Amino acid sequence: MISNKSEHAEVQSSASQAAPLPHDNKKSTNWALLKNGAVLAVGRNINSMLRLVIAAIIARAFGANTFAEYSLLLATMMIAEWLLDFGTTDVFVREVSKHKHEFTHKLSTLFMLKGFQIPLSIALMITIVSLLNPSSNLMLGGICASLGLVFYAFVSVYRAVFKARMTLEKEMLAEFISIILMIPLIVLSFYVNAGIIGIALSLVLSRLIFLLCCIWLSTIEYLTIGSASVADAKQLWRASYLIGFIGLLSVVNNAAEILILSKLSTLQDVAIFSAAQKLVWPMFMILTAVGAVFYPVLASHWNNNRGQFTISAQNAFNIIALLGFLSFSGIYPGAEFMMGLISPELVTATDALHILLAMCLIKSFSAAMGPLLFIVGAEKAAFGYFVASVLIKVFFVSIFAEEYGYVGCALVSLAVEAFVVFPCTLGFLRAKAKLNINFLPTIFLAISCLAVILLFKYFIHLPSALELVLSPILLLGIAIITKQTSPTTILTIIRVRKDVS
Repeated sequence: MISNKSEHAEVQSSASQAAPLPHDNKKSTNWALLKNGAVLAVGRNINSMLRLVIAAIIARAFGANTFAEYSLLLATMMIAEWLLDFGTTDVFVREVSKHKHEFTHKLSTLFMLKGFQIPLSIALMITIVSLLNPSSNLMLGGICASLGLVFYAFVSVYRAVFKARMTLEKEMLAEFISIILMIPLIVLSFYVNAGIIGIALSLVLSRLIFLLCCIWLSTIEYLTIGSASVADAKQLWRASYLIGFIGLLSVVNNAAEILILSKLSTLQDVAIFSAAQKLVWPMFMILTAVGAVFYPVLASHWNNNRGQFTISAQNAFNIIALLGFLSFSGIYPGAEFMMGLISPELVTATDALHILLAMCLIKSFSAAMGPLLFIVGAEKAAFGYFVASVLIKVFFVSIFAEEYGYVGCALVSLAVEAFVVFPCTLGFLRAKAKLNINFLPTIFLAISCLAVILLFKYFIHLPSALELVLSPILLLGIAIITKQTSPTTILTIIRVRKDVS
């Protein structure tokens, strides 16, 4: 249970009484970093796949229109849930890492701030839903789902604790349990014919389970705001403002197509785009997780060895390209099978998955290389072109959504990543770090990937599910035979981890 009363104050007044932060010992810290990186990479993808199962259940049981309404609720919740965080978690972790003796006070301040953020996030979510699709059922579903924000607010407090103590496996486990238990709730909603309102209530109960599991797994039984003040909360909010604004732009960027399609096009288009987006998202998460592995060693090389920085950056790019094209070669010919997993109603809309797959591949390059701009001191440039890319995307999606539906939105997303974000990322790296990526290995991979796709499309006709498995295997074999890569390439990630240690 969480309480603001003094009799429930388990968070003690001294840092030594609270659960300890990670030791300063280098070996234990490196192990904690490795463990948390693995937990994030594996845990997020397992949870993402489970959400995909929930999406498929909803699409198949309730139909494409209800699945579209569910997707719209998720998009609005994503924005509202970021407002509940707004960068305060990262600021909290940064501050308690510097001043461990202030852990209790900072945690109390974070908890107090949620009291201001909760009504703002609920109001924002209800406003967005009412403006985009004011149908009575969806509006009521939005109101119901917004109640889950209350529970998620306190989940974010525990997330901050887990992150500061480098015990993110606890958050991943809590989220895993909440998603697993949401599945029978969705099935029950179907059998009682509760529609989108039942699904919304299932989301609320899932958030409650998430919170209860965080409490169970945490060493903190109660939180208190006794040592915090309004002035402290305001200071924390101001300190997190820039991170919060960047994060808000990011979630708006990810949700823009769904929100705009719901206003300007049909629910069927929303369902198709959302299904394709959910199918490519695990691929993007895996690639960005791999890219994140290189960040610490690249930061170290930038300070100590610029030549090695260039080599490591090229290795990172090559590995992202290899894994990206392997994924692309499987998902592209298997698109019909994968869309059918979500719902038979969506099987014919494979063009959405094909376009978003290409977008995701290019986006993964930008996501892997983009953080290097912060290492080389070009964060202002990164912020500037990111803001510009979001505005450009929203503008053109708004223009094309009504006439061209989900295809127009997908093409705009692909164009913005290919012709704005990716070129700007490489351009500023070239200007600030003199980093020139060698694209020849990537071009060879792209040609090989195209050859494999055409082979299965025109010459070897197999079931879509079988092509999904065989295409990456064939592409990897071609890459090894032609020396575009070698079996030891992936081991670069392990060597990178050793370098960090």
